[in-house]
Amino acid sequence: GSPPKIPSNATLIFEVELVSWKGEDLSLKNDGSIIRHITTKGKGWKNPNEGALVKVHYVGRHGENVFEDREVEFTVGDAVISNVIEGLDIAVKRMKEGEKCRLDIKPSMAYGSKGNPDLGVPPDAELVYDVELLSFENAKESWEMEPHEKLEQSIIAKTKGTKFFKEGNYKVALKYYDKCQKNLEFETTLKGEDEEKRKEVIVQAHLNMAMCHLKMEQYVKVRDHCNKALDLDDKCVKAYFRRGQAYYAGNDFDLARKDFEKACEIEPENKAAKNQVKICEQKIKQFDKKEKAKYQGMFEKFAAEDSKKPQNRFVDGFEEIGEWDNKMAHGMLPLDQECEAFGEKMPERCNVSQPPGDD
Repeated sequence: GSPPKIPSNATLIFEVELVSWKGEDLSLKNDGSIIRHITTKGKGWKNPNEGALVKVHYVGRHGENVFEDREVEFTVGDAVISNVIEGLDIAVKRMKEGEKCRLDIKPSMAYGSKGNPDLGVPPDAELVYDVELLSFENAKESWEMEPHEKLEQSIIAKTKGTKFFKEGNYKVALKYYDKCQKNLEFETTLKGEDEEKRKEVIVQAHLNMAMCHLKMEQYVKVRDHCNKALDLDDKCVKAYFRRGQAYYAGNDFDLARKDFEKACEIEPENKAAKNQVKICEQKIKQFDKKEKAKYQGMFEKFAAEDSKKPQNRFVDGFEEIGEWDNKMAHGMLPLDQECEAFGEKMPERCNVSQPPGDD
């Protein structure tokens, strides 16, 4: 007890108010778009990895509205195929088997600006998910795979990426193309045809990523992926063409023309590249014409302004350079005294007492 107010063996009742509950930020950019609050700890120390087959039960809520309540199996990294949002796909990799948690998810990691009318989720909705990880089976890590397995998995990832690209889902397509090239990026044991196939798949992945970024108007990234493709294949027409498209979109018409010309050099019959060269030349001429007109206008403006200023006939006290009047010498030292005062040497062939030419 605590005499005199609290006797020994007293039963106490406390009123507690939860002022705040700070969760854990699971977002890849640490921007608060995925916040986890663990309600029941999981068991063991393992987490699902990329490619793991997971089984989860979750309830999705928007305000008081429960819009989804289901148990689902999906492959981590492929959750979108099972109509599972990206935020949950990312979060499940940080969970342990048996764990229960609440996820506060921003629109960027859920249904974004479009919402999901079928589920009754409005645009730009912040959602809450109650999630339980029931079980999972991890996939082989890249370092555990045989070289031919890596090649096979990369081709599968590329195929999935192309499916989403055709559907216009460039963000998801990028993820698969990136996975495709990362599986093979540091593989050095393949030989012969397999090694050529490895390079071919990586080049294709970079070209496809460049196309995705082109569609998303991310032109610097387009150039980056084209450069990586050209590092492996310096005769890759598509890389020059797509990099040229990126330069053109950024109004770098000279650089764009060079890339299209390079594509024509490799493939002389490439009509698309030839056409782009002509378009770039037209743009360059238009640009030069505009620049010339702009500077011509500037010079005419300056000339007009100068013409309005009062004319000054005097230059440093003289009406004209070279004009001299002996009256101007009034009060000055004689030339020999001036030279003596300032330490200057008199001209050898003339002095003040005998003018030049009277020798």
